[in-house]
Amino acid sequence: SWGLEGYSFWARLKEVRAQNKFGSLFSWFRHTKNSELLVIFTEDLAALLGLSIATVCLTIAWLTNNAFWDSLGSILVGSLLVMVAVLLAYEVKSFLIGESSDPSIRDFVELEVARFFSGGSLLRFISIQTGSSEIMVSFKIHPGSVASVSEAIRITNELEKKIKSKFPMIRWQFVELDDKA
Repeated sequence: SWGLEGYSFWARLKEVRAQNKFGSLFSWFRHTKNSELLVIFTEDLAALLGLSIATVCLTIAWLTNNAFWDSLGSILVGSLLVMVAVLLAYEVKSFLIGESSDPSIRDFVELEVARFFSGGSLLRFISIQTGSSEIMVSFKIHPGSVASVSEAIRITNELEKKIKSKFPMIRWQFVELDDKA
């Protein structure tokens, strides 16, 4: 059991380190958008900790011939599992209800709107992380001094392509032209 759980944890830890752009393991845990890896990594860690607690408590119970340690080990492992469940629920709830994506996307869109539309501006912007590598953005822009509807459509399509090329994780874009927020 130790060998299998240890190997599984080691493999997940390598994967976490490869994807970690936040520095520490704790920062990765708090900020990652990869809920699948977060859950598997945390479950593997809990399994190793649970096995360690059970091994220590059972060894003490065997050495002292006192069943109290066996009971204590069971309570500690159960408590560990409850804590992990609560922690994971807290960390992944944002994926269930939607979480705002990286603020750099908004900054980029705002700059590009001003660049693509002469006199144009970003009026409203909403982004939602819809999965570990999927984002939806919806924004309203003032088109500035665009002369015709067909020109506005052409520029909007170019803007969407530019945003998608910079942020390939954006799966959906909804753009509305308006003169007021």
